[in-house]
Amino acid sequence: MHELPLTKDLVAALERAGVDPTSAEPGVVVVLAAYLDLLAKEYGLSESLDLDTDPLERAQQPGPVMDVVRHYLASGATELGAESVRLGLYNVFVGLAGDASARKTLNQNIPLTESKLGYLAQIYWNLEANDGRPRLPIKPAGGRDIPVPDFPRDFATMQWTARCNEKGLSYKSSGAGFRKQGARLVVLAAKKLMENSQPMPDTARTALAMQPTSNPEAPLEITLKDLVKRAQTEGQHEVAVQTATSYLSIIQQRAEVNPFESEPELAEAYMLRGWAQMHLNTDRMERGTRADFSQKGDIDAAISSLSTLVDLDPDNVDHRANLVEAYIVLSMWQFGADDSAAAVATTHQALATAEVLPADHKERLKAETVLYYVLATQSDGSAAIEAAERAESSLAKIEAMEPSERPEDMGPDAIATVRTQIQQASLGPAAFESLSEAVVAAERLVAAGESESSVIVDPLVKLAMALLQSGRHSETAQTAARALALVTPEYVHAHPRFQLSLLIAMVWGGDKFDFDRITEAHAALLEDANEAAPGNMRTLGLLLVAFMGLAMRRGDAGLGADAHDWVLRGVDAARRIRPTDILEESKNIFVGPLTYLFAHLNARVSLESDDESAEPRETIARLLDEIEPGWAGEGPRT
Repeated sequence: MHELPLTKDLVAALERAGVDPTSAEPGVVVVLAAYLDLLAKEYGLSESLDLDTDPLERAQQPGPVMDVVRHYLASGATELGAESVRLGLYNVFVGLAGDASARKTLNQNIPLTESKLGYLAQIYWNLEANDGRPRLPIKPAGGRDIPVPDFPRDFATMQWTARCNEKGLSYKSSGAGFRKQGARLVVLAAKKLMENSQPMPDTARTALAMQPTSNPEAPLEITLKDLVKRAQTEGQHEVAVQTATSYLSIIQQRAEVNPFESEPELAEAYMLRGWAQMHLNTDRMERGTRADFSQKGDIDAAISSLSTLVDLDPDNVDHRANLVEAYIVLSMWQFGADDSAAAVATTHQALATAEVLPADHKERLKAETVLYYVLATQSDGSAAIEAAERAESSLAKIEAMEPSERPEDMGPDAIATVRTQIQQASLGPAAFESLSEAVVAAERLVAAGESESSVIVDPLVKLAMALLQSGRHSETAQTAARALALVTPEYVHAHPRFQLSLLIAMVWGGDKFDFDRITEAHAALLEDANEAAPGNMRTLGLLLVAFMGLAMRRGDAGLGADAHDWVLRGVDAARRIRPTDILEESKNIFVGPLTYLFAHLNARVSLESDDESAEPRETIARLLDEIEPGWAGEGPRT
């Protein structure tokens, strides 16, 4: 994401002022100083009518930086205006000009005079003197806003480097000396702004990071921590999309000023939001709520930008690798939208683009691993095995690399996970062997007292899924039952995305297991799962199935009161249903148990005159109307 650079002169000025600019989380004074220095660059705060530039748009930064800037330059106001910035800085410079210690800081041996400090500030930031800024020493003259004396030039139309290097003037140094004094004035101004304002909570530091660079002229840069990834890790996928949207807005503003120079950043920003939206939709699907894969405009825009960049510079490896990634994301969107034909075509297009990269390039190997795995999942028989083998071959080459040379998200754990997925895709004997070994390894850890028994759950579930895909239903049920026996309410709360519903479904799929024993033993777990992730409609639907089954069993056994209690527990669970969040393919999970609950309650009202069952009956009826319009309900309805 966008960086805020610290020049070597600014780093030295901060250190001279007793501020550590290398702190992992930059302090407010460092953030403010870096922004003030950025304002001075290019044409600074020039108001020349010969320029078509907005200094604040040029210096626009992500939210955490601008929060600091607005607090000290706009008194916390939402909007930051160029004129208010100019006036605010002018007042700071006037105050510093009257401070002897500040003038000595700028030039230790011979302190600057008040006038020379004014020259330094005016030229460094390109500030025009006017009625509101009368103490700036260079006045407009001869049709020039900030004239260079004795020369037909105007500082107002000169870029920062040219202004710094202007020689032959008695009131300013030039070159390195001027840049050094300017950086010291930046730090003094930042500190003065902070002294003149109420301190702001240092919350910006939690969102920003200081990073070294390879540029000796700007050895440090302030960057946004990967807030999108952090939000995703915390399960806050809507926040991740909002953050990515804010970043995209900033880059779009920059692109309006410098379209070609901003094209790579623009493509990156579109990809960032496209990925964020993909994670949001995937999370919604995992939680059993509605996902929308129809809006893929960001990925299309990224592909358009990157294709242009590749066409203009075919040998640029980075642009081509980014284009491959964009195609991969597009194929994921297409799979999500159930357009498998388009997704497979895009996968082949991504492969063709990747194969232009050098054969041993890490991004090509990563792309081939992913793309051939996708093709393996979409193929049958020998074609699936061949694609899986090619994916495995590329993955082996990544594994053989030095760890520092691998793609950043391909560490040992990721490689092991991907290898298992590839083996599962071909459903060969090696897949089951690998998964069985993972179960044994987890059991050894537990036996040695090095881990809780719950570490066995994940490999058991993966093995059960592989068995299910291969049609080995009895073994699936046995393996799933082993996993289910190890699941506790604490585990469910700690793993809100845990596929408990799938696990129980696999157990029920076995024909040698007692339904009552499995259902009653784990109904509480389902309730815990729903409490841990209340938005997961699929888990809630399965809970209703469990309650229906238990009520039916109790009724068949002549335990009418007990059966009614399970029905009422089902009604309590049903009140948590959000019909609009139920996926089309999940509706059948709800209709069956809800219809049973309605029939039971309706019979209680009609045949037993149980008035207390009337309100629950109407609740269930309304839910059925929303989930399955036209369902065949019977009995009086309101």
